[in-house]
Amino acid sequence: MATSNMERAMKEAINKTAQEMYPELNLSEDQVEAIGAVIRGSDTIVNLPVGSGKSLIFHLLPDAVDEAEIIFCHPEALLCCKSGSDTLTSLSGRVGVICIDECHKIEEW
Repeated sequence: MATSNMERAMKEAINKTAQEMYPELNLSEDQVEAIGAVIRGSDTIVNLPVGSGKSLIFHLLPDAVDEAEIIFCHPEALLCCKSGSDTLTSLSGRVGVICIDECHKIEEW
């Protein structure tokens, strides 16, 4: 019972934050679930159709995830060049979230 109350409170807090940033917006359940998973510290893959608001999730994360660095990038920038590797090494222990966009390129790795 306590878990569902905590989940409900977290979803309400996520929706409140979204409304404060974007008053005209109502988050979908998928968006709320994705943000909640990140807040809980879960490894999260968000696979939603084009135009369903994946980028909005990224915009809300800095306000939802406190005390952690957030890296926004595409896979090649992070994994296929020395500067990406150096960035990860220099931020070791401080990165709370890595948002990788354009995952359809994974098969090119």
